[in-house]
Amino acid sequence: MKVFVVFNAYVGSYEVSGRIGELKSIDGVKSVEAMERVAGEVPRYCLAFEIDDETAQKTGEKLKQTLGQYSSYMSNVVWGAYKKIG
Repeated sequence: MKVFVVFNAYVGSYEVSGRIGELKSIDGVKSVEAMERVAGEVPRYCLAFEIDDETAQKTGEKLKQTLGQYSSYMSNVVWGAYKKIG
């Protein structure tokens, strides 16, 4: 399953990408990719997570809890979980 979190941040790209190690250490997270917008009318940053389907609910809750620690640095936060259909 893939989880995408898009947001603006009151910190720079270095600080956003510097949190990847902490996010990768969450049980059930297979990979994390930090991306920065180059075009479009979307928030500046996107974190793309690949998580285990079997532990998706538990992992998702832990992701929300961890990202909540940084809520004072983030705005326009939206997230969604997607499963592969084709």
